Amino acid sequence: MAVFTGGVLALQSYFGLQRFGAEVFTGSLVGVSLTKELIPVLTGLMLAGRVSASYSAEIGTMVVTEQVDALFT
Repeated sequence: MAVFTGGVLALQSYFGLQRFGAEVFTGSLVGVSLTKELIPVLTGLMLAGRVSASYSAEIGTMVVTEQVDALFT
């Protein structure tokens, strides 16, 4: 995912910066942009993983203590 995002961002920034003769800044611009974009995405993925692990642990505990069976009877 990051490879494609970086590639598209690099192409767009290169052609945009080429108008002003500032192609040398493409790498740093892509690095900063990817860092600012990917940090919230990765944080969201980690939070989603933590929440889903918590839910599955709770359901596992309910299965062991037969609380799930009590819900269906």
